[in-house]
Amino acid sequence: MHIVIIGNGIAGNTAALTIKRGNPEVSLTLISEENCPLYSPCVLPHYLAGAIDRNRVFLEGIESYSGEGIRIILGEKAENIDVRNKEVSLLSQVIPYDKLVIATGSKVIIPPIDGLNKEGIFTLKSLGDADRLCHWSGKEAVVIGSGFIGIEVAVALKKEVIRFI
Repeated sequence: MHIVIIGNGIAGNTAALTIKRGNPEVSLTLISEENCPLYSPCVLPHYLAGAIDRNRVFLEGIESYSGEGIRIILGEKAENIDVRNKEVSLLSQVIPYDKLVIATGSKVIIPPIDGLNKEGIFTLKSLGDADRLCHWSGKEAVVIGSGFIGIEVAVALKKEVIRFI
């Protein structure tokens, strides 16, 4: 039995670990478009504020996957899923599967506002988004979204250091 999981977030990792711990003989491949191991998106505003180093964002190291018997493919997007032949196509290879789990998470909702396609407009959903924002040298910011992440990003951009206890 070979199981393929598309998505390296909490859902994909929880599925992978649950499957492997319940049936260690199962062959399991986890695919991630991002080029890094599991990280917490909840701490991205703290990383953005400089309150934590980038390496503290990660919840697992690459070695954790092999230690659990999980083959991981980072930095490759699932380009096509052929459900008839049970294959996932990446740019570099085609991976056959017996069972497939899609755990890709949500997408950022960008409101239909003119000008949101200009330079200096960012979303904050991934570590890559946070890295791009950290390297931007703007002096003013407008945050659209007043949920927990939006508020924390506004605080981070204000450079108020958040302390962990």
